[in-house]
Amino acid sequence: MGRKKKKNKLNPNKILIYILTTTIFLLFFSFYTEKHDLHFTNLNEIDISSTLATNNTVTPIDTHGTGLVIHFFDVGQADSILISVADKHMLIDAGNNSDGNLIAQYLTNNLKITSLDYVIGTHNHEDHIGGLDEIIKQIEIKNLYMPYVSVTSTNIYENVEKAALDKNLEIINPKIGDFFNLDTSRIEIMNIDNNEPTNKNESSIVLEMQFGSLKYLFTGDTEIENENSRAWNDIDVLKVAHHGSNTSSSEKFLSQAKPEIAIVSVGPNNSYNLPKESILNRIEKVGAKIYRTDRDGTIIIKSDGTKNDISTSDVCLDGNSRE
Repeated sequence: MGRKKKKNKLNPNKILIYILTTTIFLLFFSFYTEKHDLHFTNLNEIDISSTLATNNTVTPIDTHGTGLVIHFFDVGQADSILISVADKHMLIDAGNNSDGNLIAQYLTNNLKITSLDYVIGTHNHEDHIGGLDEIIKQIEIKNLYMPYVSVTSTNIYENVEKAALDKNLEIINPKIGDFFNLDTSRIEIMNIDNNEPTNKNESSIVLEMQFGSLKYLFTGDTEIENENSRAWNDIDVLKVAHHGSNTSSSEKFLSQAKPEIAIVSVGPNNSYNLPKESILNRIEKVGAKIYRTDRDGTIIIKSDGTKNDISTSDVCLDGNSRE
């Protein structure tokens, strides 16, 4: 008789190794596929960093996604802030007279924004509303908010008023407590003085925006008197008032607001010597990381409502010549 064929016995160790190897492979494949899909479908993952190309054109930034994008424009010794949530857009201030056309062209040509849902002129000073007449002339505006002005001794407000009149655009004078929505964000008027105070800074419109779990405070040139007039919420991002002047950003205010990020809009080597070192120290003391347009250029924040990602750009919309 022939010899019986020996049966092959399964090695338990080999089986265990096979199972573990297969499981690890499947988990890795599932994780990779999930991340791969998110990379291309989740607009919150898109890199919105703006850089200047070699031909001096600017790489477009996606301001039409589902998240929040804020541009603190470098407009020198002035203020201009663009806030975008999905396809809704709000502009706070428009820099000096010489900045208006540059801002309008950048919005339309580079960011492909042809309509602004809200425009806020925080108060009647040139470095905030000087370029606003050009914005009104060149871009469709649905709502224009400014403090009440009955008589002005300058041409700045008159130019804005005329531009609005030519477009049949009403200038709305909001009051404290008014709020509105920019897509999924909620924006509340925290300060405004429609009684024409002698110090125009005190009339500044201050806005608090909530997007997801995060809060942002835009302060114009509000003063300590305004800061002392109410209680302030704990926020995540602060646009530092009055370019970092010592007339604002009191210890009491900062201890209530407790920002994690502070943005100073200020011109390089300005004659006012702003921002003041004492104010920067005070802001750092509450734990905020400071960004400055004179050093960092245009500052861009994008958010999914749970965290803020910050980048900077060489984009400069300051119409005044720089050394």
